[in-house]
Amino acid sequence: MGANSGFYTQRQHIFYESRQDITTYLRVHSINGVMDFFDYTPEADGMKYYNNLNTEGVTIDGVQDDVVPGMIEWEMVSGKQGSLLISYGINTDIPDFTYSSYYLDAKEPDVKQCTGDAYAYGSSGIWIKQPIPNTDPSDKDCKRLEIERRIYYKEPGLSVDDAQRLNSNANIPVSFTVNNISFNPTPTPDTLKDEKIVISGYVKPDFASVNDSLKTGFRVTVVGTGFDAITDSQGFFKIEALPTISGSYSLEISKPGYLLRTVSGISGNTDTQIGSLAEAIDMWAGDMPVNEKADNVVNMADIIQVAKGFNTSKGEAKYNDIYDINMDCVINMADLIIVAKHFNQSSSDYPDALK
Repeated sequence: MGANSGFYTQRQHIFYESRQDITTYLRVHSINGVMDFFDYTPEADGMKYYNNLNTEGVTIDGVQDDVVPGMIEWEMVSGKQGSLLISYGINTDIPDFTYSSYYLDAKEPDVKQCTGDAYAYGSSGIWIKQPIPNTDPSDKDCKRLEIERRIYYKEPGLSVDDAQRLNSNANIPVSFTVNNISFNPTPTPDTLKDEKIVISGYVKPDFASVNDSLKTGFRVTVVGTGFDAITDSQGFFKIEALPTISGSYSLEISKPGYLLRTVSGISGNTDTQIGSLAEAIDMWAGDMPVNEKADNVVNMADIIQVAKGFNTSKGEAKYNDIYDINMDCVINMADLIIVAKHFNQSSSDYPDALK
């Protein structure tokens, strides 16, 4: 997707005994397609690869076999080393969406590898070949694309019947019935009752601008939970259905090019709004990501990053919209002055937002 694309793409991992669930939330501008696959080491030699369209299986040995491509529901590698089954689920509102599968088994592949070695032993997964429209939530007209992987780590020699059974189980929600049972559980110290609260608020850059789009794209995350939200063109966010707790919540507010801000001490048992449209929570610009990572301080390294695109305009090769802090389509002295405003300050220098 490119080093400066897809900043809001998220990958969620949930671990169970012998199972791992990975959900990828694609959030990026329109792209021509994407491939998401697993690659194995030469130690996988001798294992067999299967999927629901190729139930006879092929041997992983660094020599390509004919594998029927298509919209696979599951795939598996199995052998004396063990068994790994992947069950897929795709959630999207993209019209006429379709996908295919990918399989490459080559000791010396013709395609340059980006997996850490020069081999492609049983490389396999989902291949979306069609154009994907904008999925970036900072655009109100964006589409949604989520790819789920339910991975089972099993004993050697798992059969195709076992794979089909596990795939079916993964796609059927758990249901249960309780009859004639009455009890009054004692709440745990952290949980008050089965109620939910809402945390909302307004966020904005701390420099003056008539460009309201600067307020979009701030990610607000409730620390230690899976809850987050993205600000709209007014800088507004809303996080709903948070469990009620006896303690307090903390928020982390972030956006590429800005210092991470933490807001602590938010009530865990009442609805809370931080800031307002007139007095939004300020975010300090100037912490430029290097290799998509920021260091939570504005310093000379950030000045150097912005200088790399100095005096370039949108559309030029060295232009980077992250360095165009005021979003006027040109990187110039005005952007450097914004960075210098909080030079040598870090995330810990933010004032208490709740006072």
